[in-house]
Amino acid sequence: MTSWFGKKAWRGVIFGGVVGLGIGGVAGFGLGVYFLPILTAGPGPDYRLYLTSQFVDTGAAFMAIKSAARQIGPIETFENFALDLPPGLDLDDYQAVVIWCEAFQQFITAAKLEN
Repeated sequence: MTSWFGKKAWRGVIFGGVVGLGIGGVAGFGLGVYFLPILTAGPGPDYRLYLTSQFVDTGAAFMAIKSAARQIGPIETFENFALDLPPGLDLDDYQAVVIWCEAFQQFITAAKLEN
């Protein structure tokens, strides 16, 4: 009788574990679907726009001139963003813009300025 009771108890533990994992998985998936658009509303973690005196297209090249680059501000959306230029800034002194991720020290993209 003891072995029958022990087997039945283990079945309950296994069944409870499977049910608990299932409920937890469904709840976690639902929360992820809800929060993902909120968490990814910005273009990335700590994207910054820089003006540079020369065009660069790699992270290593940007790091070589980063100390001379002019940080304009954070980028908080994927499209149609506008940043105010600091007073007295002469765009003729710069050849390109660079988007850089400060959080991960990663080059994102760059573009040449046309005068």
